[in-house]
Amino acid sequence: MINYLLLKKKLPQYHLQCMQGINTSFYQCNTLTDHAILKKGTLYIGYSKHLKTDYLTDRSIGFLLLDQPDHDFPENQAAILFTPDQEIDIMELLYEVQCIFQQQMSLLNDSSLFIDGLLQEKNISELIDIGEQLLGNPIMLTNASFKVIYMSKDQNVADRVWLDAQKLGYCSAESISFFKQDNASTILYSHKKAFIYKTGLGKQMPRILKKITTRNKVLGYLVVFEAKQKLEDHHLEMTDFLCNFLAIEMKNNVTEDTTDKIYESLILDLLHPKDLSDFSLSDRLHSAEWLIKPILRLIYIEVDQKKTLEFYFDYIYSRLQNINLFARVVHFDKNILIVLNYNSAEDYGSMAIKIDQLLEQYQLFWGISRSFSKLSEIYDYYLQAKTALTLGKLLQKDAHSFYYKDLGCYHLLSCMENQQLHGLCSSHYILLDRHDQLNSTEYCETLYQYILAADNISVAAKALQIHRNTMTYRIEKITQITQINLANGEELFQFYFTKKIMNWLNKQL
Repeated sequence: MINYLLLKKKLPQYHLQCMQGINTSFYQCNTLTDHAILKKGTLYIGYSKHLKTDYLTDRSIGFLLLDQPDHDFPENQAAILFTPDQEIDIMELLYEVQCIFQQQMSLLNDSSLFIDGLLQEKNISELIDIGEQLLGNPIMLTNASFKVIYMSKDQNVADRVWLDAQKLGYCSAESISFFKQDNASTILYSHKKAFIYKTGLGKQMPRILKKITTRNKVLGYLVVFEAKQKLEDHHLEMTDFLCNFLAIEMKNNVTEDTTDKIYESLILDLLHPKDLSDFSLSDRLHSAEWLIKPILRLIYIEVDQKKTLEFYFDYIYSRLQNINLFARVVHFDKNILIVLNYNSAEDYGSMAIKIDQLLEQYQLFWGISRSFSKLSEIYDYYLQAKTALTLGKLLQKDAHSFYYKDLGCYHLLSCMENQQLHGLCSSHYILLDRHDQLNSTEYCETLYQYILAADNISVAAKALQIHRNTMTYRIEKITQITQINLANGEELFQFYFTKKIMNWLNKQL
């Protein structure tokens, strides 16, 4: 289907103008003569002197005139196009217009292959294989953060972008940095149509670049390398067609990573988890412009299904940047993760207060991992934070924030059957607990606080809100009842551990 706008674009040298019928569609062309028998959907090429009044009554017919007409035409009838240029060869123009029709017909036929592919539920790789056959060149598809989704198989492409992507599974930091310095990057990021890239990285091997989007969200990028045959303008339309169909498949494929943030794509890869070499990790950190500080910590935020994940994510992301510019926020498993990155425990202390206030404002629950130093270990600490949240909600019903360092012991206990735990209990604890129940004393809690205070009578008394002399008296009574040796670290540990077991069995701290 061809109209005036497409002809004007395809034939700029003729300076086409339109008197009426800008959007009239044509399916074929022919020459205009005095004896022409007009057919619907046809564009006739000739001179205004051959026009007849009865030619102008069919709105599906158009005329491309080689001179400026001086007729009075009825409104909203036949399309009238003309070129003010003189001495145009009518057969030459007819040939060029016929070529455009042939290209469009070929494009429609080729696009039907993609439609058939979707109807047959072909996946992304199969659609790209179809595109490779039609375009005659190898194709690479990346997600919005330049991680490779698919590359044409069995292709030897002598191009550093291709070779790096083939080796690493993503576009290297060097390639991304070099491309961003080229004006072509602005075209790619801001325009919707495919274009041929011939500068910078494309100087030695030109390539077609196309951004794949849906509802203004970037899903990825398609690159067609001029490795086998020369890229022509008509290949651009085919690339646009291919990307439209890929957008449908990528949008529907929820398993694909379509984030446009390189750091988020990297974190998601580490969380699956995937093995990344030290070089790959370093290179992608460089691409993300993320300088890792000495200490890392992960926060797992649970988002209730009744709440809107996108709203909370955007809000938390924007607020968090004001708290710490080095923190990173990602969606994961329908919840939110925060990767904190800082220099010292003092830095974390000030951040934690603000983050707690931020999350509690919306009654969100969150688990916090222990600190760690290697980003490659993030999956283990994600499990810690998630476990802390699960255990914390079970054991600390009035709280919103839960630290794995406080709950790690219960993680261990949760891996055992309850009947097995009784055999691990300290005889001293059992004896003292029986005394508490019979005499309404609080000796178990007293000894527990004494152990937490590292044998410091004053600190333990303060925690229990009793006088120091009372604390001393209680400790003396405890040793008389249980015969526990307060100088024996092993006996004290067994008592401490039994207290944890009892908390777990009673599901309270």
